[in-house]
Amino acid sequence: MYMTILQSLILGIVQGVAEFFPISSSGHLALLQHLWGFPKPPVTFDVLIHVATLLAIVIFFRETIWKLIRETVLAISSGKCKEIPTMVWFIIVGTLPALIVGFLIKDYTDQLFSSISLLGITFLITAAFLIISHFKSKSSNRELSFKNAMIIGLAQAIAILPGVSRSGATVAIGLLRGIKREETFSFSFFLAIPAILGASIVELPKLSHASSAELGVYLFGFFAALIAGLLTLRIFSVLVKKMQLLWFGIYCGILGIVILFFIA
Repeated sequence: MYMTILQSLILGIVQGVAEFFPISSSGHLALLQHLWGFPKPPVTFDVLIHVATLLAIVIFFRETIWKLIRETVLAISSGKCKEIPTMVWFIIVGTLPALIVGFLIKDYTDQLFSSISLLGITFLITAAFLIISHFKSKSSNRELSFKNAMIIGLAQAIAILPGVSRSGATVAIGLLRGIKREETFSFSFFLAIPAILGASIVELPKLSHASSAELGVYLFGFFAALIAGLLTLRIFSVLVKKMQLLWFGIYCGILGIVILFFIA
């Protein structure tokens, strides 16, 4: 069963919006496939829409990312590793938990993504992250540290489960740790770069030999995810600064309850 242009557009938009809003793109994609009988996206399409959201992050943070790359290359080429930006080390430390967890559960991903009951529970976990961070977050005046980078990285590792929002878990934990809101927002999405890139590389050996017609359909999803992702990132950056995460938590909570009692 081939994917239609409409399905490609819908899945691309969902990926772009739900990847950056704290509501879990993997959870929404799995739910859509269950409710609407969408075919499971081919690996080629899945990789393309993830690359689109990765590209959205790179475009949105292009100035900071370029500065980090430039300073890192200069430090390494001059043999002065101590001059590598601290943020680069934070990203490495924060990526390790997801790397380890991803390796441990790689043989169980199909079961995890096919369980609708688990999806209801994980949406409730996302709701808990967001609601607790709204009411319990400390004054946001701390700088990021290696300890906090690791803790936020652990939150990202939990978000490997479909239904647990990666952005929601990492931003919520950052706010609960009292880290500055802008730094929490930026670090959350800097962490997404190696996570999305790594997941895409893992899938590369499975890429199907899609026809030119299929690739044409997939590109609709790619550009939909890219445009939706850029718009969502801009909106979410404002909402984080204003601490407007409660409504996302309520939405995920209601969705989790509906899944558990009416869908699963």
